[in-house]
Amino acid sequence: FNRVVFTNNTAGNGGAVFVASDMNSGNVTFYNCSFDANHATATGGRGGAAFVSSDGPAGVGFTLCTFKQNTATTGYGGAIYAEGGYVAVNECVIDGNAATGGGGATFR
Repeated sequence: FNRVVFTNNTAGNGGAVFVASDMNSGNVTFYNCSFDANHATATGGRGGAAFVSSDGPAGVGFTLCTFKQNTATTGYGGAIYAEGGYVAVNECVIDGNAATGGGGATFR
């Protein structure tokens, strides 16, 4: 994903994006993307902007992205929630995100 804007999206988990992979999946990259005011709203919802889950070596990369005002209403990882796999966050701005369970910015 290159120069994509994700704004005002809502889902139970991963308000803007939900990335799940198994051992045979490739990598997903986000370059110069904006994640603003996205919300994970399920009870225990995870990843206001992004939910990342991997059972194998597949990875997700965020480079030069901004994460602002994203929320996990009753869960974890206001901006990014990650479980398993490889997650890289490079030269990103993470500002004003919130999660009531923990990890206002990120939770792994």
